[in-house]
Amino acid sequence: MARLIIPAFLSLFLLIFWFNSKDTFALVGTAFVATIISVIWYFRAEKFLINNAKSSAKKIAEEGRLPYGEEIIMQFEEDFFIDITDDIETKVKYRRIDKIAAGDSAAYLYIDYDRAFILPFSVFDDERQKVLFLNYIKYKKDSDNLKD
Repeated sequence: MARLIIPAFLSLFLLIFWFNSKDTFALVGTAFVATIISVIWYFRAEKFLINNAKSSAKKIAEEGRLPYGEEIIMQFEEDFFIDITDDIETKVKYRRIDKIAAGDSAAYLYIDYDRAFILPFSVFDDERQKVLFLNYIKYKKDSDNLKD
C-alpha cells in the first residue's frame, strides 16, 4: 500500500497539470520525471520505510522512552490473539497474519510488511514447545483464511 502513495499522488498531479497546461514539452518532461520518481519509490519504499522505522526506534531507545511496557502479555484464543501492554490491548484475528517467520532468537507474526508481533524464543521451555507453537499459529492462520 505504501508503495503506491507517491505514484498515486504524482498521477493526480499530472492529471491536474494536463488539464491546466498548454505547453506539451513541459507536460512530457513532468511526466518523465514523475515516472522516474514513481519507479524509484515503488522499488525502494519498503527499504526506506524499514530504515526509517529502525532509526526512529533507535532514537526513542536512546532517549529512554521505549514504545512498549516492560511486561507484555500475549493470550492466544480460539479465533484471535491478544497483545496486552500497560497502555493498550490489541486483539488480532489469525486471518490478519500475513506472514509467519522464525529467526534465530524470535518468532515474527507479520500483520503488514512493516508491522509484526515478536515472540522471543526465550519464552518457550524447549525446542518442542517452539515448534508446536509455530505449527499452531500456521494452522490457525490457514484455517481462518479458509473460512472466508
